[in-house]
Amino acid sequence: MRRAALSWLIHPVTVLGLGLLLFNDHYLKAAHPSWLTGKLSDAAGLVMAPALLAVLLTPLVKDRLAGPIATVTVGVGFALVKAWPYAAATASGAWSLLRATEFRSDPTDLITLPFLGVAYWAFRHCFAAAGGRWWRAARIGVLLPVALVGVVATSAPESPSADAAESAGGVLYAGVNESTYRAADWSASRDGGHTWLPSAAPPGYRPDVTQPRRSACSTAQPKTCYRLVADELAVQMTTDGVTWTGDWRLTDREQEALYRGYGDLYDRDSQLSGRSIVVRDLPSGGHVVVVANRRDGFAVRDAGGTWTRIGFPATARSAAVPAPGLTDITDSYRTEDVLFAVALGLLFAGLAATGAAVAANARAGGSAGWAWFLAPQLAFGPFLLLLAETGRTDPSSLLSAFPFVAVVVIAFVGLLCVLVVTAIAVNRAAGAGRRLLRTAAVFLIAAAVQAGVAVAWLRHGAEHGLTLALVSLAVWSAGWAVVQRRNRPTTS
Repeated sequence: MRRAALSWLIHPVTVLGLGLLLFNDHYLKAAHPSWLTGKLSDAAGLVMAPALLAVLLTPLVKDRLAGPIATVTVGVGFALVKAWPYAAATASGAWSLLRATEFRSDPTDLITLPFLGVAYWAFRHCFAAAGGRWWRAARIGVLLPVALVGVVATSAPESPSADAAESAGGVLYAGVNESTYRAADWSASRDGGHTWLPSAAPPGYRPDVTQPRRSACSTAQPKTCYRLVADELAVQMTTDGVTWTGDWRLTDREQEALYRGYGDLYDRDSQLSGRSIVVRDLPSGGHVVVVANRRDGFAVRDAGGTWTRIGFPATARSAAVPAPGLTDITDSYRTEDVLFAVALGLLFAGLAATGAAVAANARAGGSAGWAWFLAPQLAFGPFLLLLAETGRTDPSSLLSAFPFVAVVVIAFVGLLCVLVVTAIAVNRAAGAGRRLLRTAAVFLIAAAVQAGVAVAWLRHGAEHGLTLALVSLAVWSAGWAVVQRRNRPTTS
């Protein structure tokens, strides 16, 4: 029976999913970008990924469990990434260790979840794969590395990036693309940046040669120049060629509002910063400045000196996308951050303490079936955290109270489960109460550390999500090791 996962990987349905994933990511998305090609990758990935995960799980779980565990794990992970921007950012950080990747949260992608049923059907019928042992081995030898490479090398979800600002023949050009300074889609303005229409590339523009400008000057007034500020949405200006002063800048709170609002940024400093700048003199006098601000689109300074964020103008392949509003982050946002972090710590603490009590009861000869007390926490906890995250990032929504609600409900459910299982364990074994008190103390400390790490994560950005995951793993692993050592039975 140990060959079930490998047979699943070479099942025709899985092979079809892998082929569709590779063809769509490396050809269709580039040649025919659309809503459909975006969903095709998700559907194909959901058909192929469980089989690949099952192969990796084979040394750890029984053959008959590999399929259900892999299918559920892929489904839960996919749902979290698509529904929760912070989960998407954390996944982007982790996957970027292998290849620069950006996962984008998009709840509409959840419509592809039924394709997990196709994957599970293939698992249930995987032993019907035809061919002898050597033919099967040959297919595994080819498909396993191809599947691994296909998953690692999958293309990143598309996010528009304002990468180029040019001026030629009295016309302003704005270039948008999904990769670094390869602006394949253009928009042009012939009235000083007031209106923009789809256009071809500017005359003489060569994407393999033309470099982004970090500064630009007026031709009519050579000493009037503008330059970008590194890792910020800001522009400085000089009128004498020597002294530079700030001409436009989004505040830290405004940039944080954008960071939270977009929800698909994996590198805040890089993706929310100026990429290229151009200055065009007007026949009527004065000049216009256009700045390409990557993920935030374009900003235009008119002849009167007023700056406007215009977002992404229309191109031949996409409609105009206006710049999002700048919702300021108040002190209550900081309070919600702390509440969310505390709820996260309480969930971990409840699960860990309940698991320790179940283990103590099992060592004393009791039933391990009390592990079902983990189920309420696993059912309520992630769901409440998801609602709390929505309320935390949008204080004006109906879910704004959920960070506090999550703390109360998660604490109540966790405490109830811990007390019930602890009472059972104490009643069964002498000395269990003392061991469980030590366990509770260790996990309370770990929960406090977890909450502190989560607050730091929320304050400094989701690009540090991988750091949170690694530190959390270290914290709870250390806590569990201390508990196991302190509760080790003594020998006489």
